[in-house]
Amino acid sequence: MKEILGDNGRKANTKVISVALAAALLVATAAAGDQLLIDPSFENNPLIGYVEVLNNFEKYQGIWGVENAVIVGATGNVIPPGGKKMLQMWDDGLIVTQAFQVTDVTAYSSLIDSGEAVGLLGALFNVENAPKARTVVHISYYSGPGGEFEIGTFWSLLDLDADVTTWETNLAQTSVPVGTRWVVSDIAYDSELLQGNPGYFDAASLRIVPEPGSFLALGAGLGLLAGRQRSRRVSLKFG
Repeated sequence: MKEILGDNGRKANTKVISVALAAALLVATAAAGDQLLIDPSFENNPLIGYVEVLNNFEKYQGIWGVENAVIVGATGNVIPPGGKKMLQMWDDGLIVTQAFQVTDVTAYSSLIDSGEAVGLLGALFNVENAPKARTVVHISYYSGPGGEFEIGTFWSLLDLDADVTTWETNLAQTSVPVGTRWVVSDIAYDSELLQGNPGYFDAASLRIVPEPGSFLALGAGLGLLAGRQRSRRVSLKFG
């Protein structure tokens, strides 16, 4: 088990927007760089365990590895925001319940090694009957295909509202360390704050883009509500 603690240098930016603005943001970032996640909306591929994914980057890249989760359609009052399916995540008995995907970003090595690359990892979240639910979007960078090669990590925390009719976006935006060749995308819920209810996420997005002038301008234009929130302890399991 790997444990990270928030500090003053890694306070997470939280972004809460309506489903209409969330859709606009995802469309805009799509124009800014390639979508690197495979099956980001859980429409086509089965899930596997997170241990397999995190212990063999090369074999299981592009496959979602989860702890305590299933793929579902519309459930209760929660309706998938895009396709017909979404990921339903349950308390795993630990601090956070997580879903991981590993991505080989070697094709972006020229941009990354120029020092001008930015990583964007985000997803849409929703929850029912858990008014204090907290989401985590965590992106980690590796110089090689394994946990021992980690060279950078960043996460964003977002507390969801109680309105089940809207999906909210949690987005992490970070500089990509020079030498990065692999990225681990980690989408999570605080287990305790789910209060025994499931949390949902869908429409995940990972992109490697040039330095963010145009993206920051877009964020200002959309009127993103950005704030600072004190980081809580988050446990991240790598094998």
